[in-house]
Amino acid sequence: MAAAEPVVAAPAAPAEPITDVTELWQETLNEIKKQYNTLYGIARTAIPELRGDHLTIKCKFAFHQKRLNEVKSKQIFGEVIERLRGQPVEISCTVAEKDAGAAPADVSAISNIFGGAELLES
Repeated sequence: MAAAEPVVAAPAAPAEPITDVTELWQETLNEIKKQYNTLYGIARTAIPELRGDHLTIKCKFAFHQKRLNEVKSKQIFGEVIERLRGQPVEISCTVAEKDAGAAPADVSAISNIFGGAELLES
């Protein structure tokens, strides 16, 4: 007599679908963190924007955008979000616009020490 294979149940969907993008993103990250630490580490600094059935994930770095745009990453996020939200979502990833007028904090600190100077971008 062969032993029966254990049945792994999918996590249950929430009783009420999540509609608030901030709450949806936090719950998505909590679910991702359970199995995909690296993906969680990349996504936790991103900013989500939900418009209808389209989720835009705004990343701080191009490397993060590239990683989140991978088919497997989008599939993982899509499945979790669909389960939490109760409906599928189209996902795109972009690099967030940097504020051109703001100098990084370390540059401001250096400027305070040495006085005003021209900042050269590299």
